[in-house]
Amino acid sequence: MKAYITLITNDTYAPGALVLAHRLRDIGSIHDLVCLVTHQVSNHVRALLLDRCYTRLVDVQELFTTRFENLLLLGRPELGATLTKIQLWGLTEYTKLVFLDADTLPIRNIDDLFSRPAFSAAPDTGWPDCFNSGVFVAEPSDSIYQGLLQMATDKGSFDGGDQGLLNSFFCHWPETPQHRLPFTYNTTPSAVYSYLPAYREFKQKISVIHFIGKDKPWHHTQRFADGSLFKPAGTDTEFLQLWWDTWDRHYGKHISPTSLISPVNTSSGHHHHHHEQPQQHHLHHPPPSEQTITWDMINIQPPTTTAKDKAHTTSGTHGNVKGPPLIKQKDIPEKSAPNTVQADRIGLHSGELPHYTFLQSSTFTEATMLEFELDHRARMTK
Repeated sequence: MKAYITLITNDTYAPGALVLAHRLRDIGSIHDLVCLVTHQVSNHVRALLLDRCYTRLVDVQELFTTRFENLLLLGRPELGATLTKIQLWGLTEYTKLVFLDADTLPIRNIDDLFSRPAFSAAPDTGWPDCFNSGVFVAEPSDSIYQGLLQMATDKGSFDGGDQGLLNSFFCHWPETPQHRLPFTYNTTPSAVYSYLPAYREFKQKISVIHFIGKDKPWHHTQRFADGSLFKPAGTDTEFLQLWWDTWDRHYGKHISPTSLISPVNTSSGHHHHHHEQPQQHHLHHPPPSEQTITWDMINIQPPTTTAKDKAHTTSGTHGNVKGPPLIKQKDIPEKSAPNTVQADRIGLHSGELPHYTFLQSSTFTEATMLEFELDHRARMTK
């Protein structure tokens, strides 16, 4: 028995898991779809996953890194629970599994991956002698599962997440070309570094897009009435649009991911599934609350801590890392938003562009405002 498998440790990545499964079905995949879930995934989301697209859900216990400081080097402390995915090797009723991160998007049918040997993966853009663990082919095995648990306990992960651990365990991957998937099976157009000539040359061969980093497709909620993204053109824009087109096809343009997905519920209890969960192992408790690491979840600077500001904030979480209070954008007076770029500073006139307040971030900066104007003008002249 073969299956695609993914993981969500809370409700935050549920939009990605839903679109991933729908996309696999849209492109004609015939295999089972399995999702590993933890106790932090709410019953509401579990029902959506099962009712809408997934064949089965498997309850697993979160496994936390013992090398949390290494995640800080990546600037990604929210990845502390990604070791949880190694529990897929305990599902020995499957002969082969293709793992896909919930922030991946298949572009064409990829059922051919099941003909690849285990362990197969594509190179990582940051260090090509390592593989990226967002897409890989695996054969469940009790011995491999126990070996991974032992290594995680004794040695830990050099990057603090699952990718470092898996690269250490499957250390012969660089020496075995038959286990090296083409980069087109795990293409990362949102990466800071990209080889644009190669991207243009091989774009038509891309099979899977991987939206790495903090910025995910479901965060891009500013769209025109026709559903097109309000975003300057880039290497990832076309694929972000495909993600949203898939969402719209199955849920409609007027239902947003945030309105469909309930907030994280850590007391959701257990949901009835079609599979008995594998043996549980707990490597490390999350950092105590007094050592909780704050981070900028959506690239907005944390607000000040005055009583007035607290009245306009809401607490944010991602995984098991407490985020800073998030300012509700609709409540921000324009004068209190630092680095705000006003439309009239680049020659836009009233009525030419929908009114938005752009907070300076990796997505909206003054340098890109002109691109927004040109993109909007181009749309208006079509």
